[in-house]
Amino acid sequence: LIVGIDGATFDLMGPWARQGKLPNVAALMEAGSHGDLTSTWPPITAPAWTSFQTGCNPGKHGVYDFLTPDVRSDAVVDSGSICVPTLWHRLSDAGRRVGLVNVPMTFPPPEINGPVIGGLLSSGNPAECARPPDLIRRLEERTGRRWWQHDRRRYVPSRPLRFLEAKKESNHTIGVFAREMLRGEDFDVFMVVFNVVDTVSHFFWHFM
Repeated sequence: LIVGIDGATFDLMGPWARQGKLPNVAALMEAGSHGDLTSTWPPITAPAWTSFQTGCNPGKHGVYDFLTPDVRSDAVVDSGSICVPTLWHRLSDAGRRVGLVNVPMTFPPPEINGPVIGGLLSSGNPAECARPPDLIRRLEERTGRRWWQHDRRRYVPSRPLRFLEAKKESNHTIGVFAREMLRGEDFDVFMVVFNVVDTVSHFFWHFM
């Protein structure tokens, strides 16, 4: 089980864990190992998470930014922009069962041995964002929660708490969907990414 928390810096998590505000994170840090990562260059979400999934730097996997490097085009990058096999493809080729929820650079959902709910830059159509296409609909029916990317509320400086509450709700839904998928079948490798910390930090960091 791989859990990604996008943008969760130890500058904040470390002191909060020591203060008892993040007991689960503190337990993981105490029982395991942790440290700061050197990011990719450029240190941007799309190439960084692609490097995580491929073990290659941007010069090899081909993703440098949210847009393609072709000066004749301003197309947004997606899973088809990755030039080398991902960890998920290698696991699938080895006959392993894989499940992915909200992992950046997995839209359109790659053809792997297991269900996928695409992550960052996914379209607003649930059927396009999942493999199999009815996965999100089935999870919504079973959990009573709406897919988090339905919520398009934007940050408004005069009403910051409304945006924050919406993002907290989205974060919870990601966890509920992942847990429901884990209940449904056995996986050799399962990954879920919570990207709400990164999103909130973009708008609330000045309050820190």
